[in-house]
Amino acid sequence: MLRLPKRNDITPADPREEPTRYYYWPMVGWFYRKRLRMVVEALGNRRYARLLEVAYGSGIFLPTLHGLCDELHGLDLLDRQEVVQETLRKAGVSAHLQVGDALAMPYPNEHFDAVVNVSMLEHLHDPAAAIREMLRVTNPGGIVVLGFP
Repeated sequence: MLRLPKRNDITPADPREEPTRYYYWPMVGWFYRKRLRMVVEALGNRRYARLLEVAYGSGIFLPTLHGLCDELHGLDLLDRQEVVQETLRKAGVSAHLQVGDALAMPYPNEHFDAVVNVSMLEHLHDPAAAIREMLRVTNPGGIVVLGFP
């Protein structure tokens, strides 16, 4: 089940570029929410000990992911942790948020059971390098779920 923060409780990470508002629009929002539902479906009916969302942006997907794991982590290039933590607090969600680059993640090898990334790869010059890094931090038997246009 998809669980988004309340529309008034979320602040876009970068209002000029991030389409957070679209998730709440009547028609367009259906498509944006559908791709998040597809990620949830790909994760399947299991609980993960440690889950990482790479490029969490405004944190819009973190409440949903929180319900699928024991320990939720988020990595983003922008230093907006305080704003996103406030959004998560209002939603009753806790997460370990960190600033970092998807091409050089500050996590040990095989650290996560699941890694999720939605709408970042299309912005990179070398998306394969980011995918290799996501695979590096995912433990054997874990899952990496990618979403992109």
